[in-house]
Amino acid sequence: MSKTILITGCSSGFGKDTALLLARSGYTVYATLRDANGKNHEAASELLSIAAQESLELDVVELDVTNERSIKKAIDYIINLSSSIDVLINNAGYGIYGWSEGFETSTVRHLFDVNFFGALDVNNAVLPHMRKRADGLIIHISSILARLPVGFMSAYNASKFAIDGYAESLNMELAELGLQSLIVQPGFFGTGFAQNMTYNDKPDTIAAYGVLATKPLQMLEGFAKILPMMPPSTLVAEGIKALIETPKMQRPLRTVISAEPHKHLVERLNDAGNQATKELNEIMMAYQQ
Repeated sequence: MSKTILITGCSSGFGKDTALLLARSGYTVYATLRDANGKNHEAASELLSIAAQESLELDVVELDVTNERSIKKAIDYIINLSSSIDVLINNAGYGIYGWSEGFETSTVRHLFDVNFFGALDVNNAVLPHMRKRADGLIIHISSILARLPVGFMSAYNASKFAIDGYAESLNMELAELGLQSLIVQPGFFGTGFAQNMTYNDKPDTIAAYGVLATKPLQMLEGFAKILPMMPPSTLVAEGIKALIETPKMQRPLRTVISAEPHKHLVERLNDAGNQATKELNEIMMAYQQ
């Protein structure tokens, strides 16, 4: 029986790639995005057109992860049609870059509303349905920057640190319920993510940095030069598909999908973190006996 998969943030990038790959692999896919009749109308129409041409079990659903009413409406629609959600992929997100001091607090809050609280709210809407069946997989799209932060992306780094920690803790909580909360950490890919990032919105503050003011822009220019040398973004979709199809008890908590040397470096940090967490949990369990 085909699994039913819900993916957030499918207007482009990893979300779009993953929705198409999974649908082409025989899964029932609900590709969600916000503003399907406005800003993302073209993206929604393209997905529906491909689905019709290739006879795919792929539906496009309006879902704004910052709006609880929108989340509930989308989940109710999916459950009504498919009766269950077997896999949830929390992919919606975006980035901001520049001097940390150069952002209005409201700008950073909105970033967290999408990148962190959006996933939390979607999880909370889906989990009751997964708990009833004692089965379900939640995949959180994090980043290698949750382990290897870079300058001028402090808020984005923090949002990915947050989703990484939340997802790992959630996995511990859900284990006895037969559910999993796993993490995918993509590296740098040419998805359009960099071009869509928001720059500093406090120009007067940035002006005070003098000759250093444009340093973040110089970093972004250098970043843009290496993107063509990176692997195709479809590699992330393939990694997500492989994770879904891995036997439940063999799935890793974190999956790094990146070019070298980033992949090796992040995996080393993940292994060290896993070992430290294991030892801490053993100590805590001893105190509870």
